[in-house]
Amino acid sequence: MELFLADGSDICTTFFRTEDDEPLYRTDISDDDKITFVKFPLGQGAKIDSEKYEGDLKHVSGYEMATITLHSSHPDVFEVYGEKFTNEDLLEKVGLPGWYGTLGDRLWTGPDGLEYRWQMHADRTELVLNDEDRTVVARFNEEHTGMFGFNEACPPSLEIFGENLSEELIDWIVILYVYMEDHRLDVKEDQDDFSRANRKLARKFR
Repeated sequence: MELFLADGSDICTTFFRTEDDEPLYRTDISDDDKITFVKFPLGQGAKIDSEKYEGDLKHVSGYEMATITLHSSHPDVFEVYGEKFTNEDLLEKVGLPGWYGTLGDRLWTGPDGLEYRWQMHADRTELVLNDEDRTVVARFNEEHTGMFGFNEACPPSLEIFGENLSEELIDWIVILYVYMEDHRLDVKEDQDDFSRANRKLARKFR
């Protein structure tokens, strides 16, 4: 399964759409750092402009699937399908901090009872099974412009591997991917002398 994002969009203010350009998820973030996830059941005939954060949603029904309230001085709060968790409930810090300072990798037990590991790389966040093989479950593919003929032009996407994955598991992967990738980008920006305030300001002008 591959979900495509709007070109150049912020991970917290974008659509995740199918190969047929149908919206499946939308993220948005408020000024007080609350990320909202809206889910759109497929088959409603909606289409999303692949280059913009917009689409024909006038006659499309969706529902709030989850929210994440980000805090600077105490644990972040997740509310998923009406149930509340903190980041400390869901994600266990493991391994050496590495290039991303105090962020590090996180262990997560999915709704299927399997243990997964969110790995933080310099250019992406990746989800693997926490086993000897580190089987890849989900990874982010960066946008390619297709310049000079080296790569075929393609939008950014979240690719989820595996067969017969439950809808609940896919929902959780999207929610936690956005959370982990947002943190990875914040740490990267800190290292590049950019602040979270700059990202907030950029969102206001999208």
